[in-house]
Amino acid sequence: MTSSALNILLVNYDYPPVGGIGTQRIFHFAKYLKQLGHNPVVLTNSHGLGKSQDLTLFNDPCFQNVKTYRMGGSSLIPYHRTAYKGIRNHVYKAGLALRYFWFGQIFYAWYKDCRPELRRLVEEERIHCVWTTAPSYASLYFGRYLKRNLSVPWIIDLRDSMYRRMATEPNWSNRLLEVVNRLWEREFCCTADHIICVSDPMRENMIARVSGCELRPKSSVIPNGYDPDDYEVTPNPRSESGKDSTIHIVYTGTLIGRRKPISFMTAVQELLRSNQELSERIRFTFAGLIDNDIQRYIEDMLDGAQHEFLGFVDRKEVIRLQTSADILLLLTIEIPHLFSSEIMTGKIFEYIGANRPIFATTPPGPLRELIKAEKFGWAADSGNSDDILRLLKQAIDELTSGRLQSFKPKESVRKSFSRQCQAQSLARIMLQLTGIRK
Repeated sequence: MTSSALNILLVNYDYPPVGGIGTQRIFHFAKYLKQLGHNPVVLTNSHGLGKSQDLTLFNDPCFQNVKTYRMGGSSLIPYHRTAYKGIRNHVYKAGLALRYFWFGQIFYAWYKDCRPELRRLVEEERIHCVWTTAPSYASLYFGRYLKRNLSVPWIIDLRDSMYRRMATEPNWSNRLLEVVNRLWEREFCCTADHIICVSDPMRENMIARVSGCELRPKSSVIPNGYDPDDYEVTPNPRSESGKDSTIHIVYTGTLIGRRKPISFMTAVQELLRSNQELSERIRFTFAGLIDNDIQRYIEDMLDGAQHEFLGFVDRKEVIRLQTSADILLLLTIEIPHLFSSEIMTGKIFEYIGANRPIFATTPPGPLRELIKAEKFGWAADSGNSDDILRLLKQAIDELTSGRLQSFKPKESVRKSFSRQCQAQSLARIMLQLTGIRK
């Protein structure tokens, strides 16, 4: 290691073996910061429980090369054993929520477990700076503690807004939590040395919302991305397949809570009913965690068309599905929301990495603008079934004719979203904060 190398503490509640898009950012930053000659150290919970498990991630060399501390969070194990099995308003979860209400979330229990060991960890590893990614927002308490008590430069990394999250049900308890989170958001943002957001609208809304400190000079945007080691550029699978071939539409991700694709499925049902021949040629694949009621709804609306629900699949299978699809389907929340314009889901960058045409349903904002401007595919209004139907017909026409006017991305633009490029941007921020010259 050179004298200009940084010892970096990366903190996130979720980390492999937990699977899904939420673990990819910290995992790949650790991987590529290491390749850049720095020394990332990961801090995560001790139990490794989450919505899904992907043990194949342990095969990545990153786990042999990056030191990981797994500590704390044992009091949350009963919550994880029930939270994703259809048990609502569980007594244990309610108790945790009441106990840690002032701190905005139950995962504060993880931070509380780890706090006595933080000083020792930072001193032993000679940490130069700490990077905390959220959600879970409990990670921000780690950064705040280290900044205030040990003067460790602290970078906040926000993948979703802390205030008024779109996936949150608008009930009375969440309204109260909004007030609490608004206060903590100001405390965190004013204390941190730098704040990274994944989209420009998210950053602008945060700057407008947080008073009492100047956030613009100490904030920036680093979007999510894809790992170039996972994806290879392959020719379009329909280049020689002809107009009578099956059209394979693939969705990889979760559909839970408020993410019921009513407008999209209404448009699909109308498309299939108006063209019986087409209904026999389209095949849908859904891979990921999907609520039972949403799956039943989709099955009813598909009206006999070919489809399969694979449930959660490991990373290798996700990549295989994505790179072999004719169309990659991206569904965002349909319910209008104050911060809908912030949507820049991490899934879009995996799809960009797969180099396949993307069909997205999304409100106006950076996600729609990116897809249209850079010709990554089609982007319809998530709440407008007529607009979705119109663009579905256009997508199928372009695909079957072999004239993909909406899918002509520049390779230079695609590569700009690689995790490697983003790790370089993050490293520059860290070097500047620590005063270490590279």
